[in-house]
Amino acid sequence: MPANATPLSIISRADVEAAGRMLGSRVNRTPLILAEAAGGQLGARIYLKLECHQRTGAFKYRGALYAAATLLEGTGGEIVTASSGNHALGVCLAAAELGARATVVMPETAPAVKRDRARALGAEVVIHGAVYDEARAHAEDLARSRRALFLPSFDHPLIMAAQGTVVLEIEEQLPDLDVLVVPVGGGGLLAGALAARPDLIVWGVQAAGADSFVRSLAAGHQVTIPRISTLADGIAVLAPGRLTLSQALAAHPRLVTVTDAEILAAMRHLLLNERVVAEPAGASGLAALLAGKIPIRGRTAAVVITGGNVMADVLCQALLGGPDGPGQ
Repeated sequence: MPANATPLSIISRADVEAAGRMLGSRVNRTPLILAEAAGGQLGARIYLKLECHQRTGAFKYRGALYAAATLLEGTGGEIVTASSGNHALGVCLAAAELGARATVVMPETAPAVKRDRARALGAEVVIHGAVYDEARAHAEDLARSRRALFLPSFDHPLIMAAQGTVVLEIEEQLPDLDVLVVPVGGGGLLAGALAARPDLIVWGVQAAGADSFVRSLAAGHQVTIPRISTLADGIAVLAPGRLTLSQALAAHPRLVTVTDAEILAAMRHLLLNERVVAEPAGASGLAALLAGKIPIRGRTAAVVITGGNVMADVLCQALLGGPDGPGQ
């Protein structure tokens, strides 16, 4: 958004509720579990919203299905999108259910497990660009040339509203919730959460090596970072969305960053203590809590574990304590 623009709320709770009514049983109502080890360590009641148990293994299916079903005219047609993986998987499954074709453009850094799953779901997979932002530009060109529907990964009101349905489920499962922690890349989930529950304390967590949303929120306008350096591919973007940033600027969430070492430690904690497999982006919210970056003592908090599509070598790295072995 322009530096002098007035931030506006793009979506409201009513939009999130409308998405929830449409999605209904078409998405999994994912578990909310008590993280006893983390809670005992931090002196708080901490719950984990396991979107790693969502269809396609990540929360992104919610936004992909809602937007595709709303924007496609009838059945058939082609959807083109760009994604490091989880949104692509959501689009692939949504397209299959809606009788459409899917083409996904992934950056070179997209994990092989996500590329392979997209192909298995019947999509055409195009590898282009070093980062998501370059893949997105190519996908937009491709959609124009094919006269196909381009479906963004996060910067669309329908996407934002559907991601907020995660929070509607949490409030039903945990009525006395007072703190919500969500991973942040382009900001779709953050925007949806802010719209769904404007009364909550909401913390967003970014990877320190991909902190464009943190910088943009501080500056009051979109900031594009020069490079990305993180293993958390699911939240690695050079710039936040224009609409998602406007929603955040109007709502004033609190954002922090975590290092890759802190993310790996959180993944290890989840594996050993909760038997939860989380990808790096999915574990980033808990990483911020375990690293003491969010004041949580005495509170009841829910942390969204956004996805579980992770490569085996990254899981091994987490179990060994980081790239240099145990204790690092």
